[in-house]
Amino acid sequence: MENQLVGRALPLDSSGAAWFESGVGGFTNGLPTGRTFFSRVTPDVVFQFQPYTGSNTLWLDASQPNGSLVLATPAAYSKLYVLASSAIGGADGTVRIHYADGTASSPRPFFAPDGSDACSMPPNGRSALQGLARSGSAASFSYRLLPPGYSFYQTDLDLGAAPDAGKVITRLEFVKGTGPEVTAIYAVSGILIPPTK
Repeated sequence: MENQLVGRALPLDSSGAAWFESGVGGFTNGLPTGRTFFSRVTPDVVFQFQPYTGSNTLWLDASQPNGSLVLATPAAYSKLYVLASSAIGGADGTVRIHYADGTASSPRPFFAPDGSDACSMPPNGRSALQGLARSGSAASFSYRLLPPGYSFYQTDLDLGAAPDAGKVITRLEFVKGTGPEVTAIYAVSGILIPPTK
């Protein structure tokens, strides 16, 4: 019987590796226990991961270069924060915001360099979570750290100006950059605009 890793988060890359929850195998540099953390870039921004029980990212690769995140409850936001990372060299991409009135924003860039700090530290230092280790296997725990660790990167999207200001968002459509890279969107956070009464 195959040993199943408890507290795993798939995927990381095409090599079968996986992120693991902090504390699995006695290591503290996995993903945050409780799945929530404050951004290093913008300390008042909170990101929350999906449960660490399987594939919990929006996974973009050469065979599926685009995908959407649908808001469970459509709402208006003044800012959005995208948490992303890539493997195999890294790739930025674009995101288009779709609104309840049927319109969509122009494509906006999002930042997703290689998750390994040792491979490509971004020039503008947008690492929202860094120093992570991973498991070399998704099936069983196999600790792997490439010093100084892996990172997830933050992109800020300001929606405070026309034509996006105040519009209710229904979904976010992501497109990866060209090339063979695997890009994953790990979480999206935002500043909600309270509904008017």
